[in-house]
Amino acid sequence: MQTKSETHQNESIKANALHSALQYFDQLPNAAHVRQPVVQVILGCSSATVWRWVKFKRIPKPIKLSVRISAWNVGQLRQALAEITADPLNDTPSGQIRKACRAVKPCGGTSEGAPK
Repeated sequence: MQTKSETHQNESIKANALHSALQYFDQLPNAAHVRQPVVQVILGCSSATVWRWVKFKRIPKPIKLSVRISAWNVGQLRQALAEITADPLNDTPSGQIRKACRAVKPCGGTSEGAPK
């Protein structure tokens, strides 16, 4: 079990790594990869929203670097960000997701015992 000072030190290390990844994002080559916390800060959204955007193909899918590690390609993220910001009729992302959800029609099946 970690002590409070060890936990604080680990959080500080993670925060510093995130800060430097964000600070140098513009200088990263397109072939580089970034993890989810960086994507969240760049997009200004929660982790749930990141995965919703992936589901609705608003941002690219991450690639699996290992069994438990996924990362986004920087070049693909830059392209997606350019498309998002270039669209003059762009609604808020949450509004677009709501529209997409409304467009999906529920299946028209009937439940057993219901009148046909």
